[in-house]
Amino acid sequence: MQPSNDENIFNNLQDLVQGFTRFNDLYIKHFDFRDEIALRKYYEDRLEALTEIPKEEDQLKMLIDKGIWKKKQEGDLNVKKVRLEAAKHTLPNLLIESQRKPLKEQIAELEESVLKLEGEKSEYMGITREHVANTHAYDYILYLSVFNDKECKEPRFPNKEKDLDELDSDDLIVMQAAVAGVREMCGIENCKKVASSYYVQSMVNCLPDDHEYQLVNTPIHNLTVSQINLIQYCSVFRKIFSKYTIPKDIADDPDKILEFPKQAQKMEDIRQKNAGSRELGSGKTYVGANSEEMHDMGMRGIDIHTKLQKSGKKSLGKEDLL
Repeated sequence: MQPSNDENIFNNLQDLVQGFTRFNDLYIKHFDFRDEIALRKYYEDRLEALTEIPKEEDQLKMLIDKGIWKKKQEGDLNVKKVRLEAAKHTLPNLLIESQRKPLKEQIAELEESVLKLEGEKSEYMGITREHVANTHAYDYILYLSVFNDKECKEPRFPNKEKDLDELDSDDLIVMQAAVAGVREMCGIENCKKVASSYYVQSMVNCLPDDHEYQLVNTPIHNLTVSQINLIQYCSVFRKIFSKYTIPKDIADDPDKILEFPKQAQKMEDIRQKNAGSRELGSGKTYVGANSEEMHDMGMRGIDIHTKLQKSGKKSLGKEDLL
């Protein structure tokens, strides 16, 4: 039986607060900034040492020079990445669902296209210096993460590569998957999910304002990266929930909740602009908005799309809008 969402939130919160995750008879430590810095330095050192293997930029230049991966394909990939980022940046600024929906569809199409092109490109890239350095870094993550004790003082692989080489391949795959899962759980997206949950916000509301750090009974200099993110997002969501009533259809989506204050302010600005207007109720409208959305913005204009459908016409004239 799969655990319920509340159980997942509770289990994730418990692990985030204690700073480690139990795995069989081992303990997987959550990284603090010192671990992240050590991992970054290890990766950079490996890049410098692997001089016999071509870098990604050199490999790409060779592929384009030989016509294996065309310059047009690379240009197309880069353009789609730019368009994707622009679309994601624009989405939170749109108030009307009829405008948001096509942009969401465009984002999904661009993501699929970028993923496909990246996959094709990676097939030609082969082994690069960055790829090998990343592989070594994954092994180093095991050394930094896996311990025999919950105090995380006794590494499971003290001899690094030697210990990992002696590990059965199936056991190594299981261990890598476990550590990858824990790192995903410690990521920002999950910290937002936990911090925005009803269960955690109920706990936060028992604390004085700006005391969300009391959720984690750890000195500041020993906080893990995920604990810092959790504390910050608990504070952010607490402020949002105290000021706004969040619609049920977005209550389980942290990113949409984070967008909501900005959209609510835009709606309020429109309402204020329309307040007391002599044009109110005289056909004033907002392009793409239905009657309910216009009402939310302080308008009592005509829902053009609905009126067009009911009229059976291909277009509406001035007399239809009066």
